[in-house]
Amino acid sequence: VNDIHSNISKEEFSKKYEEILKKLTNETKAKIYIINIPAIGASNLILPPYNYYFDFKTKEFNEIIKNLTEKYNLKYIDFYSPTKEEFQKSNSYYSKDLFHPSAKGYAFWADIIYKNISF
Repeated sequence: VNDIHSNISKEEFSKKYEEILKKLTNETKAKIYIINIPAIGASNLILPPYNYYFDFKTKEFNEIIKNLTEKYNLKYIDFYSPTKEEFQKSNSYYSKDLFHPSAKGYAFWADIIYKNISF
């Protein structure tokens, strides 16, 4: 999310993300799960046309993440789809800044992770 809001290019994002995955897969024996970028920002915080722009960029970056996940044969957890749907329903998923998740929002994230990992 920070890279999107900092206007990092897709190429730079992809390069850095791949460097991280390469290092993790080559230098650890960790079980790695990749989580894509969630939908972030209450609808009354990021107004048109910026909401469309940030959503477009999020989808672009998520495609990069998905492709790299497949390249490195890692487990993929989709955060974007459930947060896009659920977080639009209520601002209670956001903290007072209407950008970061609230305790309820983080609990929702944790539930997504818990349902998608194996122990």
